[in-house]
Amino acid sequence: MGQFKKAWVLLQLGDLLSTLYVFHLGGYEANPLVARLLPLLGPVGGIFAAKAVGCALVIPIHSRKALWGGLLIAGGILAWNLLVIAVSR
Repeated sequence: MGQFKKAWVLLQLGDLLSTLYVFHLGGYEANPLVARLLPLLGPVGGIFAAKAVGCALVIPIHSRKALWGGLLIAGGILAWNLLVIAVSR
């Protein structure tokens, strides 16, 4: 299980950095829950808070299926951010 959780943290870090870069390119946050944090905490603080909560929520999960599902979703989000960055250059 430790490898899944390490992969989760790395995907969250990748999402954090790529989202901030997308903001730099003029993009916006598509997740409505996270978007509500941005005016309160700023872009860096809002995204960081969302990622910290996301990492904290995965700690008690012990189901491989749930972890795999989360990794697939997080990987898809990161891939989307990277695609947005690639086509914006």
